[in-house]
Amino acid sequence: MEANLNNSHQSTPFSINILAAGMHPEDSNIELWGDKRTKKVFFTQNGNTKPFSKLPHKYHVMLLEQMQNDKVAFKEILKQHGSALNGLEAYTFCKYGALDSSPDLSDDELAKCENFLCNSQLPNPCACLKWKKITVRSNGNTLTTREIQLLELIGQKKSNKEITEIFNISENTLKTHRDNLHKKFKVQSEQELILEAVSDHIIQTQPKNI
Repeated sequence: MEANLNNSHQSTPFSINILAAGMHPEDSNIELWGDKRTKKVFFTQNGNTKPFSKLPHKYHVMLLEQMQNDKVAFKEILKQHGSALNGLEAYTFCKYGALDSSPDLSDDELAKCENFLCNSQLPNPCACLKWKKITVRSNGNTLTTREIQLLELIGQKKSNKEITEIFNISENTLKTHRDNLHKKFKVQSEQELILEAVSDHIIQTQPKNI
């Protein structure tokens, strides 16, 4: 099964150049990443990309143990998928879906959860935002679900009018949310805000030249 890396994260008009972990032929680290369109997970190692089903069994066990230790996530996965094994790929997608330069598996150790958003948008935001071990942060500040949703809409170049209609809020309330984001990210402009959100993997970008 071939994976199209160039189109896997097309959720914003912004692009950055990165060398993802595992992409170099001599990089034995493993990078897990998800395709937002299909919700499928892939892994890249030594320059080769393969589907989640081909990930060595010992890593499936590590991911399964991590999921079972998060009671909120485990309960939700069982509810949606019927069993832990059936929902393991979905769990991995929500926890490690970002394609970046920091390996998710290195020296047989599993990295911490990433600032990856599989779907935060209304009317059906992903339940993973409620999981205990998923906390989206910037500069040590925890972002609310509404702030996360707003960041994605700003990244999509939505106008203030469009955003207020989507959230059913006033212009003043929107301004308050924007001001709070600027404070949490310690930025002055919207461009700086977007760049910081991209850097923190809160807004997903289209990988280039990898």
